[in-house]
Parts: sequence; C-alpha cells; structure tokens
Amino acid sequence: MSDPESASWTTFRKAEVSVMARRLVLRPPYERLQLEFYTPNPPGPSYIQVKVLATSLNHLDWKRIKKNLSIPDFPHVLGMDIIGQVLDGSHSTGFQKGDLIVAPGTVGYSDGCSFQTHALVHEDHCAKITSHISVLGLSTLPFSLSTAACGLYLGAGLAKVADESDTTRAQVLVWGANGGVGRLAIRLAKMSGYSVIAVTSRDETKAEAASRGADHIFWNSESDLVKKIRAVAPNLRHAFDTVVTSDTTAKIAECCEKPARVTTAIKYIGPDIEGVQIIPVYSGEIMGKTMGGQPSAAGLELGKWLWGNLDQ
Repeated sequence: MSDPESASWTTFRKAEVSVMARRLVLRPPYERLQLEFYTPNPPGPSYIQVKVLATSLNHLDWKRIKKNLSIPDFPHVLGMDIIGQVLDGSHSTGFQKGDLIVAPGTVGYSDGCSFQTHALVHEDHCAKITSHISVLGLSTLPFSLSTAACGLYLGAGLAKVADESDTTRAQVLVWGANGGVGRLAIRLAKMSGYSVIAVTSRDETKAEAASRGADHIFWNSESDLVKKIRAVAPNLRHAFDTVVTSDTTAKIAECCEKPARVTTAIKYIGPDIEGVQIIPVYSGEIMGKTMGGQPSAAGLELGKWLWGNLDQ
C-alpha cells in the first residue's frame, strides 16, 4: 500500500516519548479507507491530545462515506467514539497526562475523530472516566449518549430538571428502550426527574428497562399497546423514537395528546402526522453547531452540562 506522506514510519516526539501514529484516511470520495502513518498535530488552547484506546464502528461512518455526507475536505478521518488516555493536557485546566476520557468524535474535523491513534479533543466535550467498565465496553458510549441527550433535551424539548407539578410535561415515552440510545435515554430522563414509559422490542428485555429506572414498561408486540400506554400516561406529549419506521412513529403519535413533540434518532421519511411535530436528532449539535453549520447555543450549553456531570 502506498503512503502519500512518507515511505517509512512517521515519528512524533512529545514529552520525550517517541510514538508512531497511524490513521485510517478517506482520500477520494466514496472509496475505501487507507491506513497511513502521520504526524499528529499538537493541541491548541482548551484542547487535549489523547491516545485513542478504543472506538466503535458506527453506521453513520459508512453512510457518510457512501453518501459523501458532512465531509468538508479530503483526505479525511472519520470515527464517532473516542475512549482515550490524555497524552498532552498542557492547554487544559481540567485534564492532565494519564487521565482516561470519553468523548464523541467531531464530525467534519479530522483531528477530532477516532479512526486514528491520536486525536484532539476540546476539554468541554469530554469527561474523565473512573468506571470499572473496560475501555471496549465504553467504546460506544460517547455518540450514543450524545444522541440520547440531543434527542431528549433539544429534540423532545425536555428540561434538564423536570417540573414534576406539570403532569403534561413530566412524562416521556422512549420507544426502542432496549437499544444503546434507548437505554441511555431512560437514564437521562430519570436523572432529570421525568416519569418514563419504555417500549422494548423483546419481552425479555423489560427487566433491563426497569433496572434503568423506567416507570412503565411494555413490549411492542403486546395487545392493546396504545390503550395501555394512554392509561398510564393520559397527558403524554413528549416522545423519543429510537427505532424510526412509519409504523413506530405512527404508534407513538396515537399514544400522545396533541399537540405533541416526537424526536427521532434518524430522519423520519413517513407522512406528516396532524398535531405532531417530528424532529430528527443531529447528535453533532452537542458540539455547538446545527447540521447546517449554524451556531447552537443550546447545543453547546447541553454539551457542557452533559460532560461536566458525567463523572458525578
């Protein structure tokens, strides 16, 4: 395999330690990723440099390659989840060399993505970890957690602290509660003080949803499902669809009083539903920008709140 940058290992010297850096690079659009050696960029103000210990293969990675989405320049590095160890925290006030961190990859910013041995992470967009869970076990956490948070607080419009006296706003339905995003959505909603109605795809996963705090749990194939949900949540107006088909979103709409607000983990392409505002999640907004590249003060504030409280 040819190496456009050098014919040998590229050596980067930092803190008197010589390391060899590699990355998977998308050079032309729509093509295969290429393994290359490179010189990592040093961190600037408020950034830390981390050694990537584990990552995930997210469906959005291959979709971005296939459809050439959110790739502003080439060559380009992808990767949505960073579990890493701080190598250089000299420009940060909260992190130091040796800290273990979790962070979402920064879409459109090659230095901030995970398909490489070294990445740059903004200190406001990551959290220290002291968990007993292995780094591999945490490897899907950052992007899934970002999706769950953006879905609940930006999409569905939940408050970070629920007004429990207002029953029309203190309940939320999570459809697809046994998936990675759904499980985290339950935990976040409960932390914020909401009553959670969870719908799982398998009857045997109902106990897991209960262990995460769901107040009412249903299997998506049980009879009279809509009637049962409306019985326990007659004023339901907020929902998060992590499955996203025409059928699931329509069922959710039947469960809700109108007007209702439903957020979807991916774009909903079904027909409009009267009285229901359907909002797709853009997880990258937690970095402070919308999908269209416009500043999002709400997203930036959410990110600081989420990562700032993750280790508590």
